[in-house]
Amino acid sequence: MADEAREVLIVGLRNAHAVESQAVELLERQVQALDDYPEVRSRVQQHLDETRSQLERLEDCLDQLGERRSAVKDAALSTLGNFMALSNTMADDAILKNAFASYSFEHYEIAAYESLLELAELSDEPEIMSLLQENLSEERAMADWLASNIRPVTRNYVRRRQEKDQAA
Repeated sequence: MADEAREVLIVGLRNAHAVESQAVELLERQVQALDDYPEVRSRVQQHLDETRSQLERLEDCLDQLGERRSAVKDAALSTLGNFMALSNTMADDAILKNAFASYSFEHYEIAAYESLLELAELSDEPEIMSLLQENLSEERAMADWLASNIRPVTRNYVRRRQEKDQAA
């Protein structure tokens, strides 16, 4: 079972690396568009820095297993990430759409890391488990932050719209 788990772990780590590469693209675009929401911009910038560290940890995991990341998967998801980011930035309510998408994305990543942790345990890879646990903790923290801030961001968005309408 350990050999099977190791094979699935390698594929999963490559997939996670591609997903985190996509996340970097999305977060970079979001940070650029958040001038009107400094508190959100600050937290998204923090998570962008964390995500870059998560990529490094995933590369360390793959290195420990004698494997490499998948450049094809990274490129494909990066392109998708750019498309998704551009489609939301054109919308008037981009702040809300990005909040919803980010909340969903964080939960996807949480589920992926939970699975990878199980695979690392089945593969008897405690060093990899430690790196994955750090990534999981950061994803959970971001998901929690988003959960507690979607309502205030929505309120702020409506207030800003109202002020803009009154100024016109």
